[in-house]
Amino acid sequence: MQVQYIQVSVSNLWVHKDQLFDEDEMALANYVEISKWFSQLPLRLKATRKRLESQLLYGEPVLIEQDLGDWLKVYAKEQFTTKSSSGYPGWIPSNHIVFNEKYHSLYSQGVFAYVMSKTANLELEDGTIQLLSFMTKLPLVKQIGEYVVVLTPQGDEAKLLKSHVAIRHKQEVITDIDLASLASQFLKVPFIGGGASSFGFDCSGLLFRLYQAKGIQVPRDVNDQITHGQNVPLSEIKTGDLLYFKTDPEDCERVSHAGIYIGNSDFISARRTGMPIRVSSLSENYYKERFWGARRYVAPEI
Repeated sequence: MQVQYIQVSVSNLWVHKDQLFDEDEMALANYVEISKWFSQLPLRLKATRKRLESQLLYGEPVLIEQDLGDWLKVYAKEQFTTKSSSGYPGWIPSNHIVFNEKYHSLYSQGVFAYVMSKTANLELEDGTIQLLSFMTKLPLVKQIGEYVVVLTPQGDEAKLLKSHVAIRHKQEVITDIDLASLASQFLKVPFIGGGASSFGFDCSGLLFRLYQAKGIQVPRDVNDQITHGQNVPLSEIKTGDLLYFKTDPEDCERVSHAGIYIGNSDFISARRTGMPIRVSSLSENYYKERFWGARRYVAPEI
């Protein structure tokens, strides 16, 4: 399958191209603002999880399985799932991808500037600004003063503030990163079902991106996350461990919610549609009664 790269700040990975509504047009444009798209959705469309598989960030690679002109069936090759060995499957509009040989070559070398702030302004050569999500990663070209120069998926050079990024090889594990502090910057960010960007996360999408910042790939979805990593007894949990709960009212035995432990019995999670990311406590009866277990990821295993 051919590889291509996302050329908008965030591209929704749709379950199917035929499940969209007129109100979704904003998310299909050449210039995408996910926050504006989600905020203008009517209440009946806010629960996006049955329509949205995940999200792809600027510069992220996809594998093309099927080309239908305006639409592409793709695999998000860096988002692990048991749904496919090729990556997370879904549909994206064809105007959201591009291929540039120079970008592809530099991307393969694997030295990146990773956006570590909640968002970051990418200054393009023509002076325009592209707002990037946390964990957007772009190939590093050079460093100049307070800026890093990166290559865009279109093959152009652009600038990011050094203070907003970390520079490292994509296989490098960061052992001293403060995941609790990193997660705290997303408090009050909206819940978006299928969301995997700092413009809106779902519960597993938040954990997926946080552990990317640590240099460890965890599976994209809760049902896969609970089968990887190390099991941790509740009495031994540490900051950064992942907590799982059975919160599905229609299936009380299904593990359906996840959060990241930040100490003192507290955890941060993206709970549900209409409830922004917040701090909750394991001592709350709701979570105490629904707690399933904890997992610890300390090294790449997938």
